[in-house]
Amino acid sequence: ALYPAFAGWLIAGMMLIGMALYKTGVLSGERSSGFYVRMLSICYGVGLPLVVVGFLISNSRGGDILVQMRLTFPMNNLSGPAVALGHIALIVLAVKKGWLARLEPRFAAAGRMAFTNYISQTLICITVFYGFGFGLFGTMNRLELLALSVAIWILQLWWSPVWLGRFRFGPLEWLWRSLTYGRLQPLRLG
Repeated sequence: ALYPAFAGWLIAGMMLIGMALYKTGVLSGERSSGFYVRMLSICYGVGLPLVVVGFLISNSRGGDILVQMRLTFPMNNLSGPAVALGHIALIVLAVKKGWLARLEPRFAAAGRMAFTNYISQTLICITVFYGFGFGLFGTMNRLELLALSVAIWILQLWWSPVWLGRFRFGPLEWLWRSLTYGRLQPLRLG
């Protein structure tokens, strides 16, 4: 009963941090490359060791729920935001340096179809993990879960520009716009 209440505060805090990062230009790449290198170093330097220690503690105790609640959950609540901020710094730095130039149009297309892609991720994972689908919940290790996540990302980075090459919006974005304006919006290009 306490964890959902605590999680609400954590989520609210993360939202406020996200808004601050946006307002101060961190998310849009307005800071210097040196800023992002420092942010990356500090955040990964704090977060990744906490992830490793939490993992080692959790595995050494055989997944004991009391150990998880007393030690690893608090460590995750510290390490998760730090690692996420490190990821943000790495991605913004990669964009600023042009390392992702070939992928940027694909990311832009996936962003234009964010609602469709979010729901499709959910449907794919429901199908993979729930009993009416493949029923694989609890059977995949972390490496297999990571591989599944990357496969879904690759699929969406492939399909989003293909779809938007023919249509103005993603299917759910089109439906949402049509409902918002109270009439069917044009979907096909040209």
